[in-house]
Amino acid sequence: FKRELFYCLPGLERQGSRLPACISSEFRLSLNAVEHTKNVLITYPGVNISCSNLYGETFVYASCLGLCYDAECPRKVPDGFSCINIPKEERVYTLTSNYEMTVVSRADGSYISKYFTCENNNCVPYDKVCDLVDDCGDGSDEIFCNNHFQCVKTGEYVPISVVCDGRDDCRDRSDECHDGCDPRNRFIFETKVYRITSFVFGLAAVVFNLIAFGESAAMSRKISSAVGRMNSTLIMMISLADFLMGCYLVAIAFVDTRVSESYCDNKYLWLASTECALLGVLNTIASHLSLFAMTILSLYRLINITNMVSKDGRSIKQVLKIAAVCITVAFIPILLASIPLLETFEDFFVNGLLYSEDNNLFTGTVSKELHMKIFTAYLGRSRTLDSISMSWQQIRRLTQTMFSDKYGGITSKRIHFYGNSGVCVFKYLVTKKDPQVLYSMVILVIDLVCFIFISCSYIYIYTTSMMSARTSGAATRSNATSKRNRKLQQKVSIIIATDFFCWVPFILLCWLHFTGTINGGPYYPLFSVVILPINSVINPLLYSNLITKKIEEGATKCDFGIYTYLPTCDKEDKE
Repeated sequence: FKRELFYCLPGLERQGSRLPACISSEFRLSLNAVEHTKNVLITYPGVNISCSNLYGETFVYASCLGLCYDAECPRKVPDGFSCINIPKEERVYTLTSNYEMTVVSRADGSYISKYFTCENNNCVPYDKVCDLVDDCGDGSDEIFCNNHFQCVKTGEYVPISVVCDGRDDCRDRSDECHDGCDPRNRFIFETKVYRITSFVFGLAAVVFNLIAFGESAAMSRKISSAVGRMNSTLIMMISLADFLMGCYLVAIAFVDTRVSESYCDNKYLWLASTECALLGVLNTIASHLSLFAMTILSLYRLINITNMVSKDGRSIKQVLKIAAVCITVAFIPILLASIPLLETFEDFFVNGLLYSEDNNLFTGTVSKELHMKIFTAYLGRSRTLDSISMSWQQIRRLTQTMFSDKYGGITSKRIHFYGNSGVCVFKYLVTKKDPQVLYSMVILVIDLVCFIFISCSYIYIYTTSMMSARTSGAATRSNATSKRNRKLQQKVSIIIATDFFCWVPFILLCWLHFTGTINGGPYYPLFSVVILPINSVINPLLYSNLITKKIEEGATKCDFGIYTYLPTCDKEDKE
């Protein structure tokens, strides 16, 4: 009987110059009570190795020959009651040369040792030892193996190589939820710092933008010009968007506090929940409402930069114009945020299905591709089913036929578009295989175009304003007016800059993830609660006269002077 381990196989002799040479040794028991014994000749590399990826008889031979530096031989000495599950005619009790009991089996006119003795006195062949299955019935054939991980609740075994790999191999997710796994996969926020940052930024955004919104609303009543009322209204919309972003940040911080200890075990229930979907919609509306309002503000200022005619902003025509702009700017983000949740488009946006825990077939998020493999095996078809042409509705219907209604059938939930991560944000990080790749990339391109347009608009406005200031005389433009324009220009420019430098790095990250250059998933929480929301906190500090004055007064009292260069405007700047 011969066994070759690893690369010591016939035909691979030429590898000897690159790898340690192979040697041979008998896996012997030195039987002296039975004639015609035959040992197994093992050929193996002449160097100690790790046995964490070996299974069955290969694990037994390697560990019991002393080849493994990280595993011990699992064999134990049998007694007269061992192997009671083996027919009498197939087992022979005998002694080794050191007078230890052993059990051998007759094969081809000879006797060979091939049984592992279980703690319950059953015996199993060596190829059933350390094979990720409890063949003994008491777990003793697996307990001394280092090649597996035992799931906490279900007790099943999975290879040690799949632990903490980001995929759920245990039905109870314990292979991904123990302390040795990456905290970014076990919690919504990997550290409490993110949670605290999210709460502080969110609370600041809520308070500051409420003040800024109220101040702009009160000042808007005093403004009579059409340009001033449009500017004030758009700034109010930006304040509203930043307020909504603050609400999202506070909410996700509370969710992380509430479920931090149990999140990993219930991760998919959260990703499929209505609460996660609502937070995703809120985040999407907030971010794009701010962006589109800023874009329209840039466009409106660009159009009116040379228009010196002051129209009455309180006329019905101007009021309807402002209302139409506001409704359009608000409607588009709401539409973009809602489309991924519509059942009509589920084939483009659903990430997978989550089935009830009482089934033994589906674990974690089950994609279309995995459904197709299971259906093909279940139906016994030689041709693989097409995951692209098959809809989620057809998949759910076919799955129901696999589980009898007599036993309760099977229930499932959709892992919706915003359930791509624990922070429940728009799925910007996509690959070429994702069904929502076109939608996400189009939105990213639109965001980038908006930022480029905003930047170019204000560069042009700033340049035009400076040229106009140089050519205008005292009769046509007072120093107060020039000063007011410069202050307002500085203020809006800083607002645009903060938005631009928050989003552009994120867009770059999404592109690198799409091309496969890097995995952007681990950076999602950082961008979601730290980088992107910064402008929601900074914006009201820049365009709110009340907040800026209060901060300046506090800084002056403390003799800091850190707000000396923040542009402010007095009452006449709002007009």
